[in-house]
Amino acid sequence: MPFDVGDFKLPVETKPDVFSLEGLVAWLENQNPETEYRYSDSCGCLMGAYLKANNSYVEIGGANPRFSFEVDYMEVLNPQRRLSYVGTYGAALARARALLVR
Repeated sequence: MPFDVGDFKLPVETKPDVFSLEGLVAWLENQNPETEYRYSDSCGCLMGAYLKANNSYVEIGGANPRFSFEVDYMEVLNPQRRLSYVGTYGAALARARALLVR
């Protein structure tokens, strides 16, 4: 056959589910750790940037309601539970990794 490729297989990239803590960690690992985010900015917060980068949506006033972890993701996004919280992607990554090992 002129187009017989035999055992040739294209490489498959496996990614974690976007709506998982593993997906958030994988994304944060590829971001500048010094990038700051403001929790009170509903589209510019960490979750807003993450969802936008993954072609999801952000509702006015908060992150996508379908986004839920088996753990309290507020520990990653806003550990001080303050509306005025400003964090960095690097610090969020460290918190998210710590939650993965629980």
